[in-house]
Amino acid sequence: VDPLLQRIATLAGADVERTEVSEATARGLACLLAGLPADWPGPRTDALFEPLSDPALLERYRRWRDLMPPV
Repeated sequence: VDPLLQRIATLAGADVERTEVSEATARGLACLLAGLPADWPGPRTDALFEPLSDPALLERYRRWRDLMPPV
């Protein structure tokens, strides 16, 4: 999982946080269904992935993107 998150951070050019909670989607849904109470604890991050300089990855992504049909 860590290598994938690192690549996502690099390609997006943004930090990616991994939370301690493996069921973050279910937790987010529960929060929305509860009406976003003010005292709802936020998720705790156990890892932060920052964008890295990876020209080879960016080039592979560019080539893949160029092969995709226009939307």
